[in-house]
Amino acid sequence: MVDRFIAFDTWKWLDMHARTGGKPVFRYLFARARPLMRSEAGKTGITHGAVHSTEIEYALGNLPTNRVYDWQPEDYKVSAIMQAYFVNFIQTGDPNAVGSAQWPAIRSGAAAEVMRIDVASRVEREQHRDRYLYLDRLPAGE
Repeated sequence: MVDRFIAFDTWKWLDMHARTGGKPVFRYLFARARPLMRSEAGKTGITHGAVHSTEIEYALGNLPTNRVYDWQPEDYKVSAIMQAYFVNFIQTGDPNAVGSAQWPAIRSGAAAEVMRIDVASRVEREQHRDRYLYLDRLPAGE
């Protein structure tokens, strides 16, 4: 069960930190799918969407070092958006800055507003809270 393995555990950690950590918690959904592979990579046209860990290259700003993918101007835009949020968060504890879409902190016990990071980044309500609340009520190992 994928929800129980990664998604629920991450949600639970964020929820508990928002309740007890004493600091703001910010949640994001990275939605930018990697572009198609370059012909030199031998797998032209293959894409797997915004899979787990895809955002690492964007956050670190090292798209040009990965010559497997045919990076587009939109990819560099998403990388710049993500880097700006991360730099602001590292410097101040808050990812928000003038000129960026405002990213709200999670409110303890409430449905979270999640920053959807993509070409047109925006805030959206978390989509599966009911599922996570259900999983949270199950005994361990169920």
